[in-house]
Amino acid sequence: MGPDDVKVRLAEDRSLATPVAADMIDMVVPDVAAAQAWYGKYFGARLVKRGGETVADIPGENILLTQAKGPVAPTKGRAFDRIGLEVKNVDETCMAVGGSKVNRADKSRMDLAVCTLTYPWGTFIEISQGLAAVK
Repeated sequence: MGPDDVKVRLAEDRSLATPVAADMIDMVVPDVAAAQAWYGKYFGARLVKRGGETVADIPGENILLTQAKGPVAPTKGRAFDRIGLEVKNVDETCMAVGGSKVNRADKSRMDLAVCTLTYPWGTFIEISQGLAAVK
């Protein structure tokens, strides 16, 4: 357990091409069906059965949405501050999700566009385009 009772689960997978990779994020939400629909609508998440769990499968990540047993606190400023999602068209996605303004960083080795927002259940999200250019 980490700060703010963030549970980190580590598992070895010798077949990984990288030293470390994320497998899944478990998010506690007050309305699982609504959260699944939200991730499907804005990020193309597909609901996939993995063992006894249904995850929102977004390319590069799985989000397990779990029913909250009480109030859910926002993530910004806590140990698990935000999640990051890379998209193909940041301007279009950010406007569709919440009318968010896109911040652009142009540097000699980087062309990155980012917007941030808090989604309906309190998770702070960073949406970006261009992370592949960051070395």
